[in-house]
Amino acid sequence: MDRFDIPETVKAIINKAVEINLIDSIQVYVLADTFGSNYTALVDQIVNYAYNNRHVNSDHKVICPLYDEFHKMLNYGDGSPDVTEFFEDEVEEVDFDTAFQIFYNGCIRINHNHSVENYPNVAVDKFSVNKGRRYMKVVRRGSVYCFVDRTNGDVLKAASWNAPAKHARGNIFDEDNGLGSMGEFGPAYLR
Repeated sequence: MDRFDIPETVKAIINKAVEINLIDSIQVYVLADTFGSNYTALVDQIVNYAYNNRHVNSDHKVICPLYDEFHKMLNYGDGSPDVTEFFEDEVEEVDFDTAFQIFYNGCIRINHNHSVENYPNVAVDKFSVNKGRRYMKVVRRGSVYCFVDRTNGDVLKAASWNAPAKHARGNIFDEDNGLGSMGEFGPAYLR
């Protein structure tokens, strides 16, 4: 990627993903066409590939440090002129699918970071999503991790395999993408 309008951290993630054969150039162009200048969604999709589409656990160990640098740039700036200019339009126009993908990738990262820190020799948990009429069910290693209400973006703790508990624990459209109350095993209990 030699375009000057793409942040350096995004280029680094794309180049590393291509280098380790996580994705190929054609997939990068498809993703770029899909997400346009929404770099957060583009990067999150690449990280999602690293977690879910490969059988080699080392892929996300290579991509995660670059992902962390990308989010530091978003949150703190990197000394370049106004980093937020890349994202202002997307923040106001985020649709459910994009917000959910960001939330989903964040959940995977939270669980991954906990696993790597506490259980470095154990394989990372697999995540999946079941799409229902009203709720997106996020499943971690055969258990319900959380539900997300498709009508309003509320993040809900599981009451059972098929039903969420009452009272939202966050919302995927919030500033923290609903990840503020998420832990390695799902949403926090209400206090």
